[in-house]
Amino acid sequence: MSLPKFSSAVDVEAVLSSPLFTPPAAPETITGHLATLRSEMARFSDGTTHAARRADVEESITRLNDAAVRTDAQRRAAGVLDGVRVDAVADLGFVIPTQTLATALGVPAEDLNALRSDVTAVVEVIGRQMPASAEANNAAGQLLQRFAEHPSGPVAPISLLYQNHDATAALLGSVVLASHEGTKRRSALARTVRVATATEIIADTRIDAGTTVELDLESSGYEFGVGPHHCPGRVLAQEIVAGIKAALDSAGYRVIEALVERHPDGRARSIPMEAV
Repeated sequence: MSLPKFSSAVDVEAVLSSPLFTPPAAPETITGHLATLRSEMARFSDGTTHAARRADVEESITRLNDAAVRTDAQRRAAGVLDGVRVDAVADLGFVIPTQTLATALGVPAEDLNALRSDVTAVVEVIGRQMPASAEANNAAGQLLQRFAEHPSGPVAPISLLYQNHDATAALLGSVVLASHEGTKRRSALARTVRVATATEIIADTRIDAGTTVELDLESSGYEFGVGPHHCPGRVLAQEIVAGIKAALDSAGYRVIEALVERHPDGRARSIPMEAV
């Protein structure tokens, strides 16, 4: 059975702003360090618990310099380009944002590859719902240990890296494609879901407790969310993407249209580019 789906700005905002709709619970297969990390992330919390945890994330963000982040992203992207063919998603989107944000969070240069591997492993399980593995559980443990002394606690900086990973890569892809096609940029994120904790009426539709609803972020115009869970790292993501795009433009890179791969909804899966 398909999920109830809401697409209008009014309906999506009603769901995302309501305390009666919460993020889905963690799958029972997520245990150990993964379970600990997920259970303490603001993204998956609600009410006063969410407010306190989100405040920690926002505090972590205030410690970062937006302009410095953009400059660093541009520098790193320029170092990757150097005239060679690249995939804007795989080679830049899934690499540069994590390196840039981790550096801003104080991770030493020699640890960046290991950290990126850990973040990717955690994202695959918690974010992409891949089967939990010993490797991913170990990665979560290593991240918790790495940021144990962070002023905002370990989960806040990990949350930034987690939320940055897929979302910023998707944002870069949408920016690059829109520039290439000369069209309005599509929403980087297509959808999100919430679970009703009590019976509620949305757009004359009865939603019973326990029902999962799908929210169309593109049609509603809420790419970065709305309400208590709206994206706290929006500016950071935009600055990182702006830095990468500036490097691509400065180096004269263009999209190889014939090689672009897309998801069924038209969003980019792979965007090969080369200097011209």
